[in-house]
Amino acid sequence: PFPNNILSVGKYDPDANDFLWTSPLWDIQGPSIEMYFDITANSSGVYVAGGWGENDIIPPDQGGGSDPMRCLLFGYDTQGNFLWAHQDSRIGSFHKAVSDNDAAYALGCGGLTKITNDGALVWQTSVVGRSLALFNNVLFVADDSNIIRRYNALTGLALP
Repeated sequence: PFPNNILSVGKYDPDANDFLWTSPLWDIQGPSIEMYFDITANSSGVYVAGGWGENDIIPPDQGGGSDPMRCLLFGYDTQGNFLWAHQDSRIGSFHKAVSDNDAAYALGCGGLTKITNDGALVWQTSVVGRSLALFNNVLFVADDSNIIRRYNALTGLALP
């Protein structure tokens, strides 16, 4: 439903073989570039994790190359309406995301971030990981050495 240069997120109905709704992500044709790596949903909405920054492919004199990639998380309601965007000040991208009924949790930029369904930043903690899971209010983060660390989903504090 959108032009080819617009990325979108949507809710697909396999029984009808059609989308119930779609909503555009940012345009990738401008001087900035967006990358999207993961998606998660809860009863309140849909969350898309990625990064945003100036496009280093475009020469600086044409608007590119001047700003490093920053972590980005989008929030949509259950009908696909855009609600908010959280752009982190840290360099990198959110590459994993999970959610529970109250919030979305994003992993990337050397940290783990909790953002409530209404877009409020609750906490950030420093952790490096490649995988993220959530079970019974415990966040499990696996690093490149396959060491799994546990964090309290309510506070962001490391668990023994």
